[in-house]
Amino acid sequence: MRGRWVEPDVRDGVVATVEGQARRCAIPRTKLLGWAEVGRSVYYGWRDRQGAGNRPGGVAPNPRAATAAEKAAVLAYARAHPGQGYRRLAYMMIDGDVACLSPSAVYGILKGGGLLGAPPRPSSKGGGFKQPSAPHRHWHIDFTYLNLSGTFYFLCAVLDGHSRAILAWDISPTMTAGDAGLVLQRAHELHPEAKPRVINDNGKQFVGRESTTLLKLHGFGQATTSPYHPQSNGKIERFNGSLKNECIYPAAPLTAEDARRVVAAYVEHYNNGRLHSAIGYVPPAAVLEGRREAIHEGRDEKLAKARAARHKHNENNTETKAAHSLAA
Repeated sequence: MRGRWVEPDVRDGVVATVEGQARRCAIPRTKLLGWAEVGRSVYYGWRDRQGAGNRPGGVAPNPRAATAAEKAAVLAYARAHPGQGYRRLAYMMIDGDVACLSPSAVYGILKGGGLLGAPPRPSSKGGGFKQPSAPHRHWHIDFTYLNLSGTFYFLCAVLDGHSRAILAWDISPTMTAGDAGLVLQRAHELHPEAKPRVINDNGKQFVGRESTTLLKLHGFGQATTSPYHPQSNGKIERFNGSLKNECIYPAAPLTAEDARRVVAAYVEHYNNGRLHSAIGYVPPAAVLEGRREAIHEGRDEKLAKARAARHKHNENNTETKAAHSLAA
């Protein structure tokens, strides 16, 4: 497309395709634009004029600009939900019908309102295991410690590698093969048809005879992570970190009973309400149940309707201002 004039409808189609693929597949826009042979400056000019015809002899107003009411709603929502990234906030607001704006638009509003922290640093971690293409192909299991009033307890959880959903968990005063086996048994009872590959570290709780016998009994496979490299089991490690930062540390449970209560509420929210960045900003349960595509399509419809309404609103404002200028 380089060096050629492009019809407005074709131009808008390219923008819609690039934005949709970047959102669904997490492919960088620069790579998509390279494949389409569209320059960055040209593309962002098209995106700013999406839905508007060509206007020679002047600069077209941006029909995609957020309205004052939308900006106020975004800032108020961000203040009410501190600690959330701009992408997660964007999809939370779409799902909650608060404001239907793209993540880039939300970023600009938050930046202008002084509500953005430093951008995240790129991760240096490796890719780990090859990503499973469906639920119940990989189950990750691990222990993490909980300090409850100076006494150490241990939380063991099983996480599905495709959806990131927590399938089963328990808190106990020990971290033995029996404790791990109990949690695996609970996951198996909830999903009896599953024959996953169980991914764990090299702890004796997972590689001893008791554990391997249980895995063989249920027809599970097994894979152990590299020694001294916990990132190999990064999905469950990330959940453990989120659990502590978002649940255990703020709630500060004093007893095992308190910890079970707050963890149960957190797991319910994590599986069914919390938007997970690694799976397209949907809750893990949506991926486990096959609802991710429907959620993405619903968001696209809301964004398209909001974009059309915003275009009409901004065009009307432009015409009103022009009429007032002529009258003056």
